[in-house]
Amino acid sequence: MDRKNFFKSGIKQIAAELYQTPAGALIDNWLQGLSNALAPYAWGAKHGEAPGDAAQSFRKFFPRPPGALPGPADFTAACTNCGDCRDACPHGTLIFLSSDSGPVFNPNFNPCRLCADFPCIAACREGALLALPKRTLPKFGQAFLKNETCLNHPLNRERKKQEGAKRLNYCRRCLNACPVLKAIRFDERRFPEFSGICTGCGMCVMACPTFPKAIEIR
Repeated sequence: MDRKNFFKSGIKQIAAELYQTPAGALIDNWLQGLSNALAPYAWGAKHGEAPGDAAQSFRKFFPRPPGALPGPADFTAACTNCGDCRDACPHGTLIFLSSDSGPVFNPNFNPCRLCADFPCIAACREGALLALPKRTLPKFGQAFLKNETCLNHPLNRERKKQEGAKRLNYCRRCLNACPVLKAIRFDERRFPEFSGICTGCGMCVMACPTFPKAIEIR
């Protein structure tokens, strides 16, 4: 291995190990918040779009906050873009893609924590976000697994073994982080499966220790 590739591989290994420590988790959360602010415009520029066009595109794919009126036209008519829901979110999850985009979030960058009291809904005075029925959770999307990236994939376990790992416990971080009972189960290969009751909140994505992430919300 030449010197350039040696250092490149070494840095990747160090970064991967740091990523799985508590300090790495804090750094990851901070970077996710930063990415929330920058990603819409970076994505638009990559596709040759102006920021306003990027906002239009992202509204098609990013979910609205919990309790959002289901009809896009109804939500747009009710929402005044005041930002109260964004400011009320204790996790900095909600973002505005433009001055008139209304609140959205990217569950693959910064998840909805499904707060028990939904402060974003309580902060909305215009009726764009409505209280959810009891024992009802919002539906944002669906989690999907990229098997080849998952730590439980046989090839990844073999790689860890060759690197000298003393213990090869199966990863269950997505299950431990999931706030929805029975949304995740593991198949006979120890891969997580996401049932239809998955809310697409993104908590499993945040908990996933791999880089790139093995889970994606669509």
